[in-house]
Amino acid sequence: MNIIINVYGLISSMLSAVFNKLSSKGMSNMLTLNIRYNCNNITSITVNPECTVGELKKILIEKVGNIPERDLGIILGGRLLEDDTVLQDCNLGAQSTLHAYRQKLHNAVRPVDCIKYQYYVYCKICKSLKPGKLRVKCSTCHEGAFVADRGPDGWHDILEGQRISGVCQNESCHGNMAAFYLKCAVNHDENTDGTAVGLHHIRPNSRQVACIGCTQIQSPLLVYPCEDGHVTCLECFKIYCIVKLNERKFEEDEKYGYTLPCPVRCDNSLIQESHHFCLLGEEQYERYKRFGVEEFVLKDGGLLCPAIGCGNEVYPPESPNQTRSLKCPLCQFEFCVDCRCGSHEGDCSLQPIAGANSDDDVLVDRECAERARWESQTQETIRKTTKQCPNCKTQTEKDGGCSHMNCSRCDYEWCWMCEIEWNTDCQGDHWFD
Repeated sequence: MNIIINVYGLISSMLSAVFNKLSSKGMSNMLTLNIRYNCNNITSITVNPECTVGELKKILIEKVGNIPERDLGIILGGRLLEDDTVLQDCNLGAQSTLHAYRQKLHNAVRPVDCIKYQYYVYCKICKSLKPGKLRVKCSTCHEGAFVADRGPDGWHDILEGQRISGVCQNESCHGNMAAFYLKCAVNHDENTDGTAVGLHHIRPNSRQVACIGCTQIQSPLLVYPCEDGHVTCLECFKIYCIVKLNERKFEEDEKYGYTLPCPVRCDNSLIQESHHFCLLGEEQYERYKRFGVEEFVLKDGGLLCPAIGCGNEVYPPESPNQTRSLKCPLCQFEFCVDCRCGSHEGDCSLQPIAGANSDDDVLVDRECAERARWESQTQETIRKTTKQCPNCKTQTEKDGGCSHMNCSRCDYEWCWMCEIEWNTDCQGDHWFD
């Protein structure tokens, strides 16, 4: 008898533990929402994800006061949610915010369902590419309680703005135009305003198109804005960008800045948002920004300080100046505008970047100073292994191959042997070393 009782006791304990575990699991699956009512009051409500919007309204009415249920509207992303909409079908995360308003018009036009795009953003908090959520607000009061007359038909509706009308449910606002924005799909605890940048060239590969580089079918991928819409997987896009960055082959466009075209070089194929280059990683993105500034300075008539570790922009004086020397305002280095070496008299020739102050000569042993010339050795190596582009004076290193050179900065074609523009004589006489 004692054995039977102990067995029943053991079974009872096991069932109790299983019940408690299931109950705990059920509670962990509950959804906590922030309901913003009349722009001011925020009410936190925990519900089952299988709850409908109509059921959510009843819970909210108990909390905020006596409001006729038919007058209460729940808004998400510019859409007035139907009472039979199930919350778990709305792609809500923990602590998502819904807007509840007493509707201005009982017969308000119900917006058509938005086309179900999948958006991507570069999240400055995550520091990586993330799926994005499209949201809408009133362009006047910037509140999210805005019912749009229709959903966006494409990126032009989102990026250009002032294209879709609607009704702001804020009683003190008479705004009638929608403003779209994107947020990171990851729920961050901190304020996320302005931390997500929409990458409208990145899309899911819903059409199963092969990458133009590796020919593999990957998702997501980047779609260039050219007429053919050439696509590349993100890994090939990174390789393409870094190669072009190393060659300084990015293009400075007046509208889109320092950017790249489609690899096929189609017309109207430039990347239109610079944050796409954040996908290269922080180190390469910093190079991209630095090179972009340098290209802007050079096109604007400025020069880059050639001192080691500087590279600051230097602009020649507006008034004509007889001297060929310029002084960097940042590092105070004076250099020749013709050869980019230290300021000198007479014909240009490569010289060490920095000269010693004569007052300091007595402080060091001259023989040791001759041996410990890191920069001088560097300049000597440069003198032996590099030559200047005859057109833009950029130091160019030749590491083998023929004498036909192509400047990575200005695209000037020149002869390594003659140091002049490449011609048929060079090709016939010394194409090879």
